[in-house]
Amino acid sequence: MALKRQYDMSSLFSMASMTDVIFLLLIFFMVTSTIIFPAAIDVNLPQSSEQTSTKPVTEVYIDAEENLYLVADRNDSTQVLSVPKPVDFAQLEAELTGILDEPWHFRYVGVPHATVMAEEGLCLEEYTDYLKGFPFDGRHLAVDCGGERYEIWYCAGTAAYLPDSGEYTVSGNNVDGVVVTCKVG
Repeated sequence: MALKRQYDMSSLFSMASMTDVIFLLLIFFMVTSTIIFPAAIDVNLPQSSEQTSTKPVTEVYIDAEENLYLVADRNDSTQVLSVPKPVDFAQLEAELTGILDEPWHFRYVGVPHATVMAEEGLCLEEYTDYLKGFPFDGRHLAVDCGGERYEIWYCAGTAAYLPDSGEYTVSGNNVDGVVVTCKVG
């Protein structure tokens, strides 16, 4: 008579095979990380036999009468004292920036804008900030010049609010918006 064996289902899970796999992976990564060498080129840089000179120091002095003096040829590596030479602002600017006074660096802003800039004593950057106080949905800047009347307003971004009729110009302020100049009379 054949006896049937009964198999019991075990709810236990053997972790022995899992630890073996982890251990083998650990050994694999350790071996490959020590065997692989970084691919680098050994570079032998030439050595200088002379001492390099330091950059000359430019000094600007302003006296009590607001006169400008420039010392442009002093070098910290030498002990030679240079005599400051008097310069005007244009000469100082050309010396410090390396850019001479060139007429094509001027920007045309238009008669109404030039009128306001002259009356308020503003440079271009100050004027573009000044125009932000005159938005389309607020009070506009009114300018009378050359027998004509103009209204000027600022629009943030690239969306400009334009009049339905009449002469107008739109120009960017090179920063963050546009300026609309409308001829009203």
